[in-house]
Amino acid sequence: MPSSLGKFLWSCFEHTGELADIENAILFQQRAVNLTPEKHADMPSRLNNLAIFFQSHFDYTGDCVDIENAILFQQRAVELTSEGNADMSSRLNNLGIFFQSCFDYTGDLVDIENAILFQQRAIELNPEENADMFSRLNNLGNSFQSHFNYTGDLADIESAILFQQKAVDLTPEGHAGMASRLNNLGNSFQSHFNCTSDPADIESAISFHQRAVDLTPERHADMPSKLDNLGNSFQSHLNYTGDLADIESAILFQQRAVNLTPKGHADTPSRLNNLRNSFQSHFDCTDDFADIESAIFYKQRAVKLTPEGRANMPSRLYNLGNALQSCFNHSSDFEDIENAIFYKQKTVELTPDGHAKMPLWLNNLGISFQLCFDHTSDLADIENSIFYKQKAIKLTSEGHVNIPFRLNILWNSYISANQPAAIKQAISIYILNLLPNIYINGHSSDHLDTKGDTGLRFSHQRLVDRSGQ
Repeated sequence: MPSSLGKFLWSCFEHTGELADIENAILFQQRAVNLTPEKHADMPSRLNNLAIFFQSHFDYTGDCVDIENAILFQQRAVELTSEGNADMSSRLNNLGIFFQSCFDYTGDLVDIENAILFQQRAIELNPEENADMFSRLNNLGNSFQSHFNYTGDLADIESAILFQQKAVDLTPEGHAGMASRLNNLGNSFQSHFNCTSDPADIESAISFHQRAVDLTPERHADMPSKLDNLGNSFQSHLNYTGDLADIESAILFQQRAVNLTPKGHADTPSRLNNLRNSFQSHFDCTDDFADIESAIFYKQRAVKLTPEGRANMPSRLYNLGNALQSCFNHSSDFEDIENAIFYKQKTVELTPDGHAKMPLWLNNLGISFQLCFDHTSDLADIENSIFYKQKAIKLTSEGHVNIPFRLNILWNSYISANQPAAIKQAISIYILNLLPNIYINGHSSDHLDTKGDTGLRFSHQRLVDRSGQ
């Protein structure tokens, strides 16, 4: 009886999003497990359900204890499931999902590698004609998407699209899970676009996200996340088209997502962060100071609501730093650029070695120090600018599309330093790296319109390295 009641309450939570439902579901399911003998045939199933309920609670609260409990109970369920049992595939799949959620919290690469391992085992045990195959494929695709977010390896996101597309193709029309799978596939196409800038990718992302929203009931608990992702796709589309209508659509959908998110929900900081990003992009188009003030307001709320230790804290600090830098460009208030540097330094400190976005964040920290130097003429600022830009270039993979950009702004910092050794380095960069690669409208560097003795020197007023965003 307690187990049946737990499942009923969990189903209620899935539709209502009411926290009391999932808390009561856990309470009754825990009682069912405690009353079940260890060797009882129903023990693996009850442990599996208890783990699922803890995962649902984690999705709402973001409390790491919930996902640790989910993994603990699911591992026990797998250990008690005999080889050849028809439920083994499902339980391995769930264990993979829980490790993926743990990775989203901790950013520990071992967690997402475990997720992929267990989900691949689940697929190997699950015949393709099994009705759950589309769910398995979707989950494996999601884990490859998360792995890509850490490594930046294009092969990961291509694997994600492969598995998620297959999952969508195998899902029957009218199936309750179709909206979720379309949403995930849209996310992966958006990530692919961020790597390739292929307009077909972002148009596919918008199409899949729009279909996901259309298939989701207005009051469904998943509606805010789907609206948020649709807004993100429109924001990325702006990067290709420059059409103001794209970013206005992004703000519209993301504002709805924030308004529909229950108070205290773990995804509130993420949605506030995305809304901030869109106001920042709107400011870049309009130069309306009210946009950047809104961006800072939402970003500060997102940072404040993000628990210490969350893997996404660095990106939120970085975005807050960028918003403050834009505010400085508009107001020339020195406190803004000091705060921008503070948040970007914290970003770098909290980012693990080997993270795909480390070069981006180091480079933009260097840009902020350059802006500070332009204001103060303090040599320490330009030395810091050079230091972080050099580190960014060393960590940028050979042949990366942003190498010329990063070399160019490092060159600019050397020129700004105006020291003999720095000038020598600037000449070396210019001759060996920049000069051979400078083409404007198909013409070589002989046709460049240079400015005085600084050649390619340009303003840093709006300069931000947007690679990987």
